[in-house]
Amino acid sequence: MLAGLVEALEREKENPVEIVKIDVLAVRLDSFAEYLVQELNNVLYTNGKISSNMRKLQGIFKATKIHAVDILWADADKRYAKIFDEFRRELLLLRKPVLIIYEDLDRLQNVDAVKNILYLTEKLTAANDTVWQGGIKAIYQYDRQHMKDMGLTEQFMEKYVRCHMDLSPLSLRTMIQRMQKDTQEDFRLTGQEIWNLPMGSKYFVHCILDEEAVWVQRYLSKGITIRRTEDFLKSVETAFGWFAKMQPWERETIISFSYIEHFLPLAYARLKEAAVCDLYQVFRGYDDAGNEVLLVFLLQEYRNLEMELPRRENAAVRRAQIEQRMADIREQLRRLVDYRKSAEMFELYLALRLLKLDQVKLPEAWE
Repeated sequence: MLAGLVEALEREKENPVEIVKIDVLAVRLDSFAEYLVQELNNVLYTNGKISSNMRKLQGIFKATKIHAVDILWADADKRYAKIFDEFRRELLLLRKPVLIIYEDLDRLQNVDAVKNILYLTEKLTAANDTVWQGGIKAIYQYDRQHMKDMGLTEQFMEKYVRCHMDLSPLSLRTMIQRMQKDTQEDFRLTGQEIWNLPMGSKYFVHCILDEEAVWVQRYLSKGITIRRTEDFLKSVETAFGWFAKMQPWERETIISFSYIEHFLPLAYARLKEAAVCDLYQVFRGYDDAGNEVLLVFLLQEYRNLEMELPRRENAAVRRAQIEQRMADIREQLRRLVDYRKSAEMFELYLALRLLKLDQVKLPEAWE
């Protein structure tokens, strides 16, 4: 929706809006204020204006760095605040709306950085009532719950954000299909390939744990962003371009590893170790007693038992043994991969499932 709004505003001819898009994840946090001033100065320059305050203001922000933006307005010497006010006045005198858009504000993990962005932008927008046309406004894109988790309460955010608009999240499936609408067919993910991904739908059908679908939804929902999905598809399409013709399993492997890289970063970091150590050791964890658990062996055992169970309808004792062992494995997994206890173990579990390392070929004959 935000992308659509920007496109609509950029097409506006009668009342053009100057749009400044800030990718907070791509900016060095200790020089954010300097960067913002530079971007706003670019607005002045494209409108034929040269700021007499930009260099001085950047110098001030360079000296204050990330933790002290608010001291500019608390200082007994008002020179700094005066320079800022004059720079803001230059923007207001354009008599054109200036819209600052902050993308993925909630992806920042530095609370001071978020506060500085909010504080500085609030100062920029504070004098809109002094002009009859134009003004400076801001849009922040963020997840409310994530802000609360960082300690930024609704009461705090209301000081800086006057109006909220809740947006319905796009599903991974919808985003992929929209982004690949004009992609060459050989490079496009099929409906089945999307369906097999965590958050793609089918994954939930093969859950081992009762809580698994809920855990996947809660853990991944914040990470399935437009930006990450775009990067994921670029990675997949680039890899597809390396091969003239691929077998289905090769496509699956490329898609799975690309998904892990962009949506399961903790698991991806461990997987990179596979180049120098046993892959089975990569998917390892430790139970409450400190004993090592190899997830691959544990899940393969579960799948073997799962396949054997229907064939033991007339063997009550063996069937009871299988059911008990499967219950024990589920309980062990529940304690081991709970995302609330260990995000890394949960990601490793999802990666293992996605790479199908838990699947075992059905034996030709059973005893």
